[in-house]
Amino acid sequence: MMGAWIQQNWDKLLFIFVSIILSAIIGFFSAIISLKSEIHNLTTQIEVTKVRIEEAILPRLKDVESYKNKIDFLDKEIAKLVTTSEFLDSKPKT
Repeated sequence: MMGAWIQQNWDKLLFIFVSIILSAIIGFFSAIISLKSEIHNLTTQIEVTKVRIEEAILPRLKDVESYKNKIDFLDKEIAKLVTTSEFLDSKPKT
């Protein structure tokens, strides 16, 4: 009975299976296209953020480097003063 029904309606079953397979293929490629679009958007946002960060931080890095050089210079001067002070303290007072 079931076999006779399948033989009479095989074209309808084939149509259903082909429809399901085509829908799956179309859905798959739609998802891939959507993901590519999202990846492109994220890449664009990352580039924009990178430029903003560079614009905000890079000018200040020069100031930080300048302050670091001044601090290094002051550390050397303090070390010289400490050495001189120790030398003067070790001399006998007359």
